[in-house]
Amino acid sequence: MIRTSVRARLRAATLTAAMSAGLLTTGAVVAPPSASAAMITYNSYAPAGSWNYKVNQVMYAVQHQLGKPYRYGAAGPSAFDCSGLVQYVYRAALGERLPRSAAAQYAASMHVRITSLRVGDLVFVKYGSSITHVGIYAGHGYWYVAPHTGTVVKLQRIYTTSVVYGRVIH
Repeated sequence: MIRTSVRARLRAATLTAAMSAGLLTTGAVVAPPSASAAMITYNSYAPAGSWNYKVNQVMYAVQHQLGKPYRYGAAGPSAFDCSGLVQYVYRAALGERLPRSAAAQYAASMHVRITSLRVGDLVFVKYGSSITHVGIYAGHGYWYVAPHTGTVVKLQRIYTTSVVYGRVIH
């Protein structure tokens, strides 16, 4: 009898749920998110103007920023800080003009609960009553983020539970 690891069963269940939700197509090639496999293929059969189409545009834009350096105060196209990445990606993908700071982006977004969280939503780190960091939700507990000085834009697991969420894609 072959035993399937808990991680493999969880990955399979997560991918099945993503397919059922229409986030992934059955023909999509999906590798588990990691530093070496940072591209996740989303539903490519979305009609223009639909929520899936908008998410695809945002994911395409953010994935093309991977590996670019973090620089405090930078808003692209060659370097980013966290809110600069979000601002740049949403403007490039959807023409959406977001404020510059993470706190202002949170104030400008529609606040959502974790139970309503969708790919493309914004994840904000909250320290006390202040919003201190922002990234773009990639699904499965991961986000695209420009972390801090000395790093690059990357896909990583959300590292804290002190987060709130905002939605820009409607």
